[in-house]
Amino acid sequence: SQEAADEAWREFRSEFSDLTRGYEPDVERADLGDRGVHYRLRVGVFTERGAATSFCDVVKARGRDCLVVGL
Repeated sequence: SQEAADEAWREFRSEFSDLTRGYEPDVERADLGDRGVHYRLRVGVFTERGAATSFCDVVKARGRDCLVVGL
């Protein structure tokens, strides 16, 4: 739900406050038909793929999943 995505952002921002400063969440609604509606929490916007990759590397090193998309 949108509410769950908002809560996930608050938790992520709290855990990664050093990384998330200056970034805003982007919640994308994805209607997957028979599989239901899901919400994707994205952080950005990054202007360079290298910056996004570096961000994800730190997130992964701290035990969370991260995927660079759209660059």
